[in-house]
Amino acid sequence: MKTMEYWSKGIFESMRGDIKKELREEVKKEVREESSVIFTLFADGKSDKEVLKAFPELTSTEVKKMRQEFEKLKIKMNAGS
Repeated sequence: MKTMEYWSKGIFESMRGDIKKELREEVKKEVREESSVIFTLFADGKSDKEVLKAFPELTSTEVKKMRQEFEKLKIKMNAGS
C-alpha cells in the first residue's frame, strides 16, 4: 500500500509543473480576452463608470490604468497611420 502511495505522489509531483503552467496560460488567456473586451468598450466611447458596471470585479484604479494603456496604444496606432 505504501508503494502505491509513493508512486501516486511521485506522479503528482512530476505533473505539478505542467499543471501550474497550464493554469498560468489559462489565466493569461482570460486576462487578454477581458482586456480586449474592455478596450473595445473604450473604443466605443464608454466611460470608466460604464466599464466598472460591466466588470464589477475591477477597481476604479485598474480601469483607469487600462484606460491609460488604451490611450497610449491609440496614440501609437494613430502615429503609424
